[in-house]
Amino acid sequence: MLRERLATLVRTVRPRRRAVAFASSGAAVLAIAGAGTFMLVAGSPAPAKRPAAAATTTTAAPHLVARPKPAPRHPRRPKVHLPPTCPLTGLAPPGGQVPQREVLAVKVGNNPSARPQSGLQQADIVFDTLAEGGITRYIAVYQCGTAADIGPVRSVRWDDWHILAEFGHAGLAYVGGVSPNRATVASLPWICNLDDFVHPELYQQDPERVPPDATYTSTAVLSSACGKQPPPPPAFQFSKSVQPGAGPVSAAEIPYSGSADVVWQWSAAQHAFLHAYREGGAVVPDIDSDASQLQADNVLVQFVAIQYGPYIETPGSTGDVESITLGSGPAYLLRNGRLIKGTWSRAHWDDMTQFTTAGGKPFLFDPGNTWVELVPLGLQVTFTP
Repeated sequence: MLRERLATLVRTVRPRRRAVAFASSGAAVLAIAGAGTFMLVAGSPAPAKRPAAAATTTTAAPHLVARPKPAPRHPRRPKVHLPPTCPLTGLAPPGGQVPQREVLAVKVGNNPSARPQSGLQQADIVFDTLAEGGITRYIAVYQCGTAADIGPVRSVRWDDWHILAEFGHAGLAYVGGVSPNRATVASLPWICNLDDFVHPELYQQDPERVPPDATYTSTAVLSSACGKQPPPPPAFQFSKSVQPGAGPVSAAEIPYSGSADVVWQWSAAQHAFLHAYREGGAVVPDIDSDASQLQADNVLVQFVAIQYGPYIETPGSTGDVESITLGSGPAYLLRNGRLIKGTWSRAHWDDMTQFTTAGGKPFLFDPGNTWVELVPLGLQVTFTP
C-alpha cells in the first residue's frame, strides 16, 4: 500500500518544482529537487498501536531525501618534504643525510683514574649507569655523531645490552669483562660484537695513560667493522618549545657516591647544562681531554630498580649492579633551564622507552645531545629551582 502511494506521489510531482516534502501517518517522506533526482534512505517512524495479543513485526519505513551536489574539486597541494633529522638528537645530520648505519655504543670508564675522558661530547646519547663500589660507567652512543678519539674503553656490563636492545641493531665496543657477559654479547644476533679481546685491531693504547685506562678507539674504525644496518627509530620527541607545566631548575645533584656526587648546572650563557662533581664540598667542573667542560642539551633522570648480578666484577665488591630498565618509574627531564616531571615505561626489551607527563603527553626534548642518568629508586636527587 505504501509503495503504491509513493509511486502515485512521484508521478504527480513536476520535474522542475522546488523541493517539497510530504509526510503521511506511515512517516514516509519524499524530497524532490532540481530535475527530480532523489535517493532512498531508511528511516525509523513510530509503529502504529496494535492489539497486545497479535504477533507483530516492525520494519523501518523508508524516506526519500534530495541527493547533495558533489563538492567542487580542489587542486592538489604540493607535498611538503621535511628535512631529515638525526634519530637520536633531532638535529640536521652532517652532510644533509642521516648515516645509514646502526648505533655504535662504546663502554667508557668513569672512575677518577679514567678522567679526563675523550669523545663523550660528540655522542648523541650518554647513559650514566651505576657500577660496583659507587662508581658509574658510561655507555656513549653514536649514530649521527662521530669522534676521532673515544675512551678510555672499559669492560662490558649487564646493563649494556639490555639498554641497547631498544635501538634494534647496535655495535658494542668494550674491553673484555667476565666470561658469561662476554659470551652473552657474542651470542646476540642484533649486536655487532666489538670486544677488544676479539678485535684488538680496532683499538690503540695511549702511552700517556696507565692500563686499564689506556685503551681508545674511534667511530670511523668501529664503523668499518660492522655491516650496514638501518638507523634506529627516533629515541625521543623533539621540539624547540618547552612544553607547558615545566618549572624552573638551575641545578640537579645525584649522590651516586659520597666522594663524587654528579652535579648538573644550567648555564644560560652556553644554553646548556654543565656537568660537574661535588668533591669535598666543592663543585668541580668535569673537563674532558679537549679542555672543555662536558655539557648536555637534555638531562634525563630515570629512576630504576637495581639488583646485584652473580658475577664479582672487582675483588671484594658486590656483584655487578644491574639497572632494570624494563617496567616503569619516575622520570624528570631538564632542558632550557626547565624541569618536566613524569614517568618512563618500557614493556619489552626491544621497545623504545617512552617518557610522558602526568597528563600522558610525551616529554619534549630540546634538539641536541642527551645524558641519561639511571638513578636507583630511593636515592635522593636534589633539584634546585
